[in-house]
Amino acid sequence: MNMKFNRKFSTFTLRRSSGMTILDVLLGIVIFVVGMLALASLQGNLTRSTAEGNARTVATNIAEEMIEQLRVFGALRATASCPTDLTAIASENVYQCITDASAPVNRNGLNYTVAADVTDWYFMPDRVSVTADTGELPTGRDTTISNFKHIDLTVSWNPSDFLDNEGSTLTAADLGAGSFTISGIIPSIPQLGAAEIAAENDGERGAPPVVYTPGARPDVVAIKVADSRFKESQTPVPDVIRTDELVETWFDVITYNTAGLDAVYLRREEFLVVSCECEMNAPNNGDLTGFLPTVWNGESYTTGNSGEMVSKPYGTSANNQQSQYCDTCCRDHHDDTSSYSADHESYDPHRDWSVEGDDGNHVHYTRARQGGLEPVRNNGTYVEACRMVRKDGFMRVAQDFRMEGLNSFPAGYLDTLDGVNDYSDYVTAAVVDFYGTDPDMLAPPSDVTPAKDFPADRIGLDGNEMLTDTTLLPLLGLDSQQMRSRGIYIDQLGPEAQEIVNCINGDGDAGCYVPEGVTSVLEVLPFYDIQTTWLAWWFSNPAGTPVSVTSEEVKDNNIHSRGLAVLEEPSAAAQTVDVYTEIKRGNTGLTVTDPITPPEESKQALYSTDPNLLHALFLDVNGGDDGNPPPVTGYTWSGTFVSAVNQVDASSATVTPGDHTFCSRAGTSISCVTTLGNPGRVTITGYQKKQGQSYVELYICSTGGPTSANELDPTGLNHSAVVSWGPGTVATDVVISIESSACEF
Repeated sequence: MNMKFNRKFSTFTLRRSSGMTILDVLLGIVIFVVGMLALASLQGNLTRSTAEGNARTVATNIAEEMIEQLRVFGALRATASCPTDLTAIASENVYQCITDASAPVNRNGLNYTVAADVTDWYFMPDRVSVTADTGELPTGRDTTISNFKHIDLTVSWNPSDFLDNEGSTLTAADLGAGSFTISGIIPSIPQLGAAEIAAENDGERGAPPVVYTPGARPDVVAIKVADSRFKESQTPVPDVIRTDELVETWFDVITYNTAGLDAVYLRREEFLVVSCECEMNAPNNGDLTGFLPTVWNGESYTTGNSGEMVSKPYGTSANNQQSQYCDTCCRDHHDDTSSYSADHESYDPHRDWSVEGDDGNHVHYTRARQGGLEPVRNNGTYVEACRMVRKDGFMRVAQDFRMEGLNSFPAGYLDTLDGVNDYSDYVTAAVVDFYGTDPDMLAPPSDVTPAKDFPADRIGLDGNEMLTDTTLLPLLGLDSQQMRSRGIYIDQLGPEAQEIVNCINGDGDAGCYVPEGVTSVLEVLPFYDIQTTWLAWWFSNPAGTPVSVTSEEVKDNNIHSRGLAVLEEPSAAAQTVDVYTEIKRGNTGLTVTDPITPPEESKQALYSTDPNLLHALFLDVNGGDDGNPPPVTGYTWSGTFVSAVNQVDASSATVTPGDHTFCSRAGTSISCVTTLGNPGRVTITGYQKKQGQSYVELYICSTGGPTSANELDPTGLNHSAVVSWGPGTVATDVVISIESSACEF
């Protein structure tokens, strides 16, 4: 058997088998290594960039801090050799010492070098061009103080090895050296130093003029201190922090130039007077607890001990419902004669330390029953009043205000330019005389040269009484006249200011210093003429005359009435009535608060005898009779109205006479009269003290005459009490007091 096979051919496809050769592996390793090296390089660059950026930021901060420190200086001229280290120069706070210098600074583990390149520039006589070449200046020009300095401040670094955040050591080469430079102008006008900005035609300072609008008469009086230069105090504005308790009073003193078309600023001094309740403390282990007084050095206000804190007793604010400035007032208003004793370093240079010294600190007092004052020791609560002045943007405690003269005027006198000029001439003559002879008080108008005679004060040019020197009531058909008063305050003249005064007067040492542009001692002497109309007490004498004078409790922004003489009985017989004004000499006079030291209490008697402290005006009622008013026909009693409660001032309470009763008050003194055969009565309101959300129970108590009277509503808003006395009551030395407990005397 034969078999046949047919073969079917299949198509075969050949394929390469998948796999990795050694060449592939080597190429992958190379790519990986190159990538990792690039990443490492990037990380290093990032580290260096971050570190260099941080170093540059720190350098910028150092440069800004240093140039700002150099800008804030307290004196133009050095009293000793200047330091050569830049950091020490910045701490010296002297314009003249700002020269080329350098200093090392270590910040965040890196060492920096700060170098200053300083160029002094001067204004040419045209007041526009400037030069750094003193040879181009006019002969005789004082070149020790330039008009301004141009400073290039360079901060450089060349760091040593340091550790990064992961603990790895980096070298200087990793970071590299660098530098940063800023430039600035430092004018010779002290920054924030009383805003000394001058006009183009005033002195050589060269700052752009700032226009000032002088205050309006009669509230603001311009006192001439040099040719075309004037000094005026703006009207003090009280701010009652809490009704009838605590007051802070603000006002500015402006010195300006009128030589050009507009008046322009020369200097501004911002003052605040505040009353506070404080708690006494003593320093531990030499702690730095407070500043020395801020005083006038002849150019600006400076804080003692170069503005550094010292170790001394201090206080803390005892109440959170009082002025925010009480923290500073309570802290600083303390002396320490164990470490310093100069008059210009104490808060009251006139204080009798042999009587009132207390371990080197002046005594502080708290209220006691019947309005007395008792010394306090550590942890005790006391009352305080501070004068403050703005220094470098902050309110600093200055030496106490001290009034050395008080004058009052009838309506209209200070409305006239002649009246203002006459008064200005008196003030400047009396101030220069005061600083030259250092008397106890300012000379009265009749004792200056040339002598002055203010209207309605009955004192003539020869100092003798003139019965015809009166003012009229009614006047121009009106039954009232707004009286005005002005106090003249004198500061202690410190040694720096005294040297400038001596130099101006030709009594200084060879080469002595006078501030640029100053031509008169009145521009250097620290005196202030302040309107006191709405802060002083006013009354007619005796009580019961047909003329009353307002003395309302102090209110915000002077909306209260004081010094308004009103003819209450238009049909009264022709007579002459005396109108008096009174204000305490120190800080409490400007805060209108009760005395805080026994000497202030004793000055009440001084007011009644000294014409400088109790100033009288004389009103002819219905024509007058050139004599004294007729005696009051009635029964009188007199005494004091005081407070025994801290933060509650009797001077802020209102006393309203009842029927047949006439009263007058001044400070803590009070007197009332009742007509024959009638009982007397007064209602006392406006006294309160709040603790938290409730009011403290307070009482009105009296001794020596009228009956005691507890208040009608001891826990409410309308505190009120009535004090009454029967017909025929005649008494002196009566004491009416605000007490925190029921009457026991």
